[in-house]
Amino acid sequence: MTTTPTVDQLCNVYVKIREKKREIVKKYEEELALYDGKLDALAGAMKDMLVAAGATSMKTDHGTVYSCQDPLLPDGLVGVQDLDRAE
Repeated sequence: MTTTPTVDQLCNVYVKIREKKREIVKKYEEELALYDGKLDALAGAMKDMLVAAGATSMKTDHGTVYSCQDPLLPDGLVGVQDLDRAE
């Protein structure tokens, strides 16, 4: 015979799942921050190379690096168009 769980039992399971989800999100955000830092460093280096060359874009074998002039984005932002994902 199957018994119906009590509200307390359901609440207990809910809290455990919620806590596990928080742990997963925290770990994900920490790991993602490492990659964001690396991407920022690479973008800075590419921006410096564009400035040094007096260029607004550079085509490479792996994609095109270009400077962004969007006033809503941070100053000095560069973009990269990946050749494999170009639309």
